[in-house]
Amino acid sequence: MEFIEQFEIKIKESLCNSGVVLSENCRLGMAVSGGADSIAMLTSIFYICRKIGTKLFVITVNHRIRSEQDSGGDAEFVLQYCRNLGVACTVHALQDGEVFKTAQIRKGGIEEAARFLRYQAFEKFIIEKEIDFLCLAHNQNDNLETILMRFLQGSTGLASCGIRPVRNKFIRPLLSVSRHEIEDYLNCRKVSWRTDQTNFDNSYLRNKIRNQLIPYLDSLFGGWQKSVLAGAEKHAVDFDFLEKQAEFHVWQKNGHDCCWMPVAELRKLHGAVRRRLFFSAVNDLGLNYRIPYLFVKKCEEILFHENICAEQTYCVFGVQVRSNGESFFIEKKANFKTHKGFFAIIAHEGIFDFPFGQVKAENGTVEFCSDNIVLKNLKFPFCIRSRQICDVIISADGKMRNVNDIFSSWAVPDSLRDEIPLVQVLSEKNQALVCICGSVLGFDNWIVKDFLY
Repeated sequence: MEFIEQFEIKIKESLCNSGVVLSENCRLGMAVSGGADSIAMLTSIFYICRKIGTKLFVITVNHRIRSEQDSGGDAEFVLQYCRNLGVACTVHALQDGEVFKTAQIRKGGIEEAARFLRYQAFEKFIIEKEIDFLCLAHNQNDNLETILMRFLQGSTGLASCGIRPVRNKFIRPLLSVSRHEIEDYLNCRKVSWRTDQTNFDNSYLRNKIRNQLIPYLDSLFGGWQKSVLAGAEKHAVDFDFLEKQAEFHVWQKNGHDCCWMPVAELRKLHGAVRRRLFFSAVNDLGLNYRIPYLFVKKCEEILFHENICAEQTYCVFGVQVRSNGESFFIEKKANFKTHKGFFAIIAHEGIFDFPFGQVKAENGTVEFCSDNIVLKNLKFPFCIRSRQICDVIISADGKMRNVNDIFSSWAVPDSLRDEIPLVQVLSEKNQALVCICGSVLGFDNWIVKDFLY
């Protein structure tokens, strides 16, 4: 019982440090997936609040990107556990294929699309239930994984500071608690939890860091975790200072689609402050795509171009950067969403029309009629779509290859890359790509051997 009490005291202190005033008038929400982290959060907060009278509300999201047995089973588990506790629970189920369609539109990958839709549901839940704070179950291990992942991706600024404990009405009371402590707490409370089997799929970067890199670092560098967390905390303080410096310089607006600032003003700033201003302009335009660091380098190049009197322009994703010598502009591109992109879930036999021609699906085979490509062993449902930014496909040596790198090796122009169809399985847990049908535009094909007819 001593460990249980200590754990719950730790969570209560974290809630208070996040600005929560536990009382009968407080309305506290929790996002619960059914995994150990969120079940421990729900359990501990339930026991903390039951004598105080704080009103608790739970939301669980069924993304429908795994089998119904898995994702639907998780939602049902959460719902039943909340019933046992006497806590109100809302199950928010996304539409079939909604995550995949959103990923196609946002061009940020399946995980990014799922997060986007999940937070949309959270925001709506907060408003409908008049919630003061919504608790998320990120823990200390999640924070370490995030810091390492962003370091390996070359992230800077806020992204490299790790997970913040408070963001508006979202709070993370488990952020100082390790995954080991969480499982010990649940075992002491004799509470079970669900395990997402995709957590063991090392084709995902986060899982590779969790299952391979962190154990390796643990075996060689004792104490590295505390050092990394402390470094991120110190970096967050530095970042906060630079953000405040950037606030002294305000972008002017031309409508909703253009930000501008005098060239002379931008040139005199320190590069670290200027970099934050470039990204803040993108945020002001309402563009939530992950903009690469190349964007900053191109902004600098245009800003300091020796022939800046001649207008310079650069475009990336939904952003256009230009200068006329006196003013520096960052603006939303018109017609960013290309008409060439396509996305369809094939859930039954039939003949289907696409921009590149017809596809015939029957008896476990799929035929691209215009190019005589025939795939086997495809179970319903599967997806035929154009590329996404983070797409990878397995090669003959077992390694994952980036689809855009394959397009580069085939010398596919950027203007044609969104027209090449990809085939993605949806019936398996990893939902892997199995074919790149380059021959529809006269290029090579890349077919995973188990699906080669």
